[in-house]
Amino acid sequence: MFVKIKVLGLFACCAALLATAVSAPASPLSRKLYCVAGGGMTATVRHLLGPGGGTSVEIDFQRADGTNPGPGQCAWSDGGMSRMDPSSMAFVAPPTGVDFTLGAGSALTNLTTHGGSDDVQIAIKDLLYKVSSGGQIVVDVYEYKPIMQITKVY
Repeated sequence: MFVKIKVLGLFACCAALLATAVSAPASPLSRKLYCVAGGGMTATVRHLLGPGGGTSVEIDFQRADGTNPGPGQCAWSDGGMSRMDPSSMAFVAPPTGVDFTLGAGSALTNLTTHGGSDDVQIAIKDLLYKVSSGGQIVVDVYEYKPIMQITKVY
């Protein structure tokens, strides 16, 4: 299974807003989200420009109707998602950087991270490898619209 991964730059003004939204402690509004990679799920890696730099990993998915998501879908731990729920989530990791190579068919290879804490580096690698390999993704997200903010990666 292969994943479409895009690499983009993001201006400093937006980087500060994203970093603030995700670096806050987990909120009581955080909810557990279960996903199955594959299908139309994509990951976009954004390199944050400006003081401190960092990386944002944005994952786009389809909303599952029930509690058992299929490939490319996510569902809440207590049920399916409604059409009002966002279909994107982001993990922002300043000042962590990510390097990788896209092989044949956009296969993810040579993934390395640098900067930031070991836990953050592991979370980024885990998300990208699972999206690219079709694994199960379990995260806590803060329901910030239009993109939910990942507060914890399991």
